Amino acid sequence: MLYYTSKFNNFSASNLKPYKTYCIMIMSVIEKFVKNIEKVYDSEEVRMLENLWLKKITNFPINLQVVEEEDGEKLHLFVLKGAEAILLHKPTNIFLYITNLTSVELETLRYITIKKRGEEADEAFVSLAYEYISFKNKAKIGIRQ
Repeated sequence: MLYYTSKFNNFSASNLKPYKTYCIMIMSVIEKFVKNIEKVYDSEEVRMLENLWLKKITNFPINLQVVEEEDGEKLHLFVLKGAEAILLHKPTNIFLYITNLTSVELETLRYITIKKRGEEADEAFVSLAYEYISFKNKAKIGIRQ
């Protein structure tokens, strides 16, 4: 008799720990985004975004080459070298890591960071998240630790 053992059947606590940590991070960033910024209390919305943005979750970069910073009431913009930027939602520490920015997009981000306050800043952050993550495919989302 031949027995076949697969790598997939070899489960151990050490194999599952990174996966669990990654899943918790995905759930926490998306759940926090939906509940605290979008202000929607719908588990269906959370599940939908988890499926859509599964590969769009990232960690805050350690070596930032910051060229410029803009600080607003609720938003903080880090302009990085190489047409990149990080838009941080200060109350929740959720950020968008945006790449391949044009000069017009960068100026728009600067304007939004400085001018938008209160609920308008939250709404602008939500709009930018959907636009850059889902539509333009130029951003990732994460929580700054």
